Amino acid sequence: MTIFNSNTTKALRQRHSLFAGFMVFAAIFSTGFLTPATAQTVPEVKTMVTNFANKVLYILASNNSVSQQKEQFGKIFLHNANMAAISKFTLGKFSRRIEPSQTERLQELLGNYIIQLFVVKLRGTQSEGLEVTSTVESKKDIDYLVKSVIKIRKVPGFSNSPIPVKWRIKRNDEGDLKLHDINIGGFWLAQEQRSSFVDLISSNNGQISSLLDYLKKETE
Repeated sequence: MTIFNSNTTKALRQRHSLFAGFMVFAAIFSTGFLTPATAQTVPEVKTMVTNFANKVLYILASNNSVSQQKEQFGKIFLHNANMAAISKFTLGKFSRRIEPSQTERLQELLGNYIIQLFVVKLRGTQSEGLEVTSTVESKKDIDYLVKSVIKIRKVPGFSNSPIPVKWRIKRNDEGDLKLHDINIGGFWLAQEQRSSFVDLISSNNGQISSLLDYLKKETE
C-alpha cells in the first residue's frame, strides 16, 4: 500500500473542496481553449448536451438517496463521457508510464470519483433546466465547445442567477459524441484533476499506483 505524503493529501483535499464550491456558486466566465472565429448551434451536439444535462439535473434534484443518485448519475455519465480519453489526459506527463493492467482500473476509479464528486456536492440543486447558447466547432465535425447556462429556480433568500457551463465534446473513433471536459464556474474538471493528480504522482516518486490508491480510498 502506498503511503501518501500528508501534505500532498491535505493539499488535494483543499483544492478539490475549493473546486467543488466554485462549481456550485461561482459564475466566472473563462476564455476556454477553442477559439474559432464563429459560433453556431449544431443540432446533434446541442441535443446530446441538453439531454445529458437535463437528465443529470433531474437526478440531482430528486429525493432519492445518495447511493441511488450515484447509480443513476453513473449510468448516464459513463454512457456520455469518454473515460479512456479523460483518464489519459488527467495523467499529464505520466500518461506514457501507465501499465496496461492499470489502465482499466484507472478508468473505473476515476469514473467513480467524478460521479461521487458531482452527486455529493451538487445533489439537491433545483433548476429549470439547461439552455445551450452556442456551439463552436474547433475541428469540423469532430471537436466542439458548447456554451450553456443552467437556469436556477427562484428560492426566497437565494440568488437565481444562471450558472454558465461549458462542455468540451468530441467524436470518438466510432463517430459517437462524447464528453471530454466540463467547465462550471470557470473551472475545467479534467484540467483541474490533471493538475492535482500529477502533483500527487510526482510526490510519490512517479508511481501511478499512488493515484490508484488515492482514488480507491476516496471512493470507498
